[in-house]
Amino acid sequence: CDIIGASDSSITNPVPNPVWEIIEKTQIKRVFLNGGKAMQLYRKFCLPRISLPYVQMPSTSPANARFTMPELLE
Repeated sequence: CDIIGASDSSITNPVPNPVWEIIEKTQIKRVFLNGGKAMQLYRKFCLPRISLPYVQMPSTSPANARFTMPELLE
């Protein structure tokens, strides 16, 4: 993709890696995604090819400081 700095909102021209090829050859049972943009791109590019349960996790970005440690653990 093209990205300015580390800003997810600036991502353009995304091209997925073929992670479905890896998943087919492993015993991976669930996919965890790092934040909203990852979830959006996963749904668009990977979900049609991957039929595993998936979970959106809170972003690890320093800009995402709204979660307390107990909330993150939950």
